[in-house]
Amino acid sequence: MQGIGAVAIFFVVVLVWRSIYVKHGNISFWQLAADKPDAAYQWMTSRPDWVVLHPKDPRVEQLQKWPNLAGPFNLVVPSLGSMVVMFAESESIDASQREFIELYGGTREKGGFPWFS
Repeated sequence: MQGIGAVAIFFVVVLVWRSIYVKHGNISFWQLAADKPDAAYQWMTSRPDWVVLHPKDPRVEQLQKWPNLAGPFNLVVPSLGSMVVMFAESESIDASQREFIELYGGTREKGGFPWFS
C-alpha cells in the first residue's frame, strides 16, 4: 500500500512540475532573458505575439483573464530603470522563445547549474 502511495505522489509531483513548466515556458529562455534583459525587451516589444506593459497599467489585470495568453511574466529592464510585465500568445510562446534563444543564445555566459530559487 505504501508503494502505491509513493507512486501516486511521484506522478502528482511530475504533473505539477510539468504544468508549471508549460505555463511559464522554456527555462533556458528566461535565464537568457535575465542575462540580456535589454535585448529581450527590445525583441518582445517588436513582436506581435508579445504584450509588454508597465506593472501599474490597468490592462495587466484584464490580460491575466485571457485564456489565450501565457503570463504575466516580470522582467527588470535596466535601460528603462524599471520592471515590465509581459504576456505571450499561448500558441506561439514555444516557437517565440526558441527563436530568441537561437538569436541570442550563443552569446549567453556559461554559468553553473540552473538552481531554482
